[in-house]
Amino acid sequence: MLGLQQVVVVMNKMDMVEYSQERFDSVKDDVEKWLKSINVEPLLYIPISAINGENIVKKSEKLPWYSGMTFLQSLDTLQNTLPPEDKSMLLPIQDVYKVDDKRINAGRVETGTITEGDEIKILPSGQITKVKSIEKFLEDTKQASASECIGFTTTDSVFLDRGDIICTEGNEPELTDSIPASIFWMIKKDYDKKLKLTIRCATQETSCKIETIKDRINSSTLEVIEENAHIIKNLEVAEVIIKTKKPIAIKNFNSVQELGRFVLVHDENICAGGIITVVD
Repeated sequence: MLGLQQVVVVMNKMDMVEYSQERFDSVKDDVEKWLKSINVEPLLYIPISAINGENIVKKSEKLPWYSGMTFLQSLDTLQNTLPPEDKSMLLPIQDVYKVDDKRINAGRVETGTITEGDEIKILPSGQITKVKSIEKFLEDTKQASASECIGFTTTDSVFLDRGDIICTEGNEPELTDSIPASIFWMIKKDYDKKLKLTIRCATQETSCKIETIKDRINSSTLEVIEENAHIIKNLEVAEVIIKTKKPIAIKNFNSVQELGRFVLVHDENICAGGIITVVD
């Protein structure tokens, strides 16, 4: 549900079963079946005894039947994700200010860098313009990178608004009014289709409805309670399709968290949180 793509299963307390291969294999089979049911395929299964340091840093003589990696070695098998500054530029507009004769568009650079003179694309309108200047409080600069909160002006008289997404043409997030997602229902009132909802994703906001509830899931056991459901109850997880009144820009949560997570709001109260993990 969190979009984790790299999983290592570490089975501790092997000392409590006298380092038994038979017991390890039995538990591994049970875990493997359960993880397969939720579409998780681990990279490795590692038997350890943390209290004695067995198979943590170096291979244990007490587990001669295990020829795989130690826990520390397993960490080197995990692939690093690209740091946000090395990705294509994305900047959700938070607000627009008029300062003297400047119209300054403010927001946080989520990924990539934005530089004076860059050609940028505005979503959802699709307009193309260029960055005239980068504006920082008490600082003269021509560039800003991921995680920086900045303002910028454009060469053309385009009118941006809160919720617009600035990006690089050719590397746009997906603009859609149909969002596949996993949500966690947080209020005591059951969801039904009569409930009026608003989705907030980054600075984007629009009314929406849950068009399809593919699965209702017990959040403790991850057992599917019901397929093709019509309600979601308190503290349940659901795999859904959300239909929005107007298209919004989204990304895979593993790629850009700010455009891959959202909340659903009812009567100004957050009723659910969700993530998007099926967008390329």
